[in-house]
Amino acid sequence: MYLPNSRHRAHIHDESDAIIKIITGTGVVVINGKPIPYKPGDVLDFPKSISHGFEVGDEPTLFLSTQIPGIIRSDGSVDFRYAD
Repeated sequence: MYLPNSRHRAHIHDESDAIIKIITGTGVVVINGKPIPYKPGDVLDFPKSISHGFEVGDEPTLFLSTQIPGIIRSDGSVDFRYAD
C-alpha cells in the first residue's frame, strides 16, 4: 500500500517482469518517464528493465504486485535499483 500524496522514485527490475493490479486509489504511474493515470481495476504491466514509479493521489493506493521470477534472488539479493 502507498500512502496518500506520496511519491515513489522510479526503479527497475533487471531480471523480473512485474504485474500490478490496482485495488483502491488513484494517481499516476510514471513508466520510462511518461506519466499515465491509474484507477481501481487497472492492471499495470512492467516488463523487465522498464523504469516505473508512482505519484499517489489523495487516497491510499492498495495494490497486488507479482514479479516473475520473484525479485528475491537465490543468493538473497534483490532485483531492484533506482532508475536515476
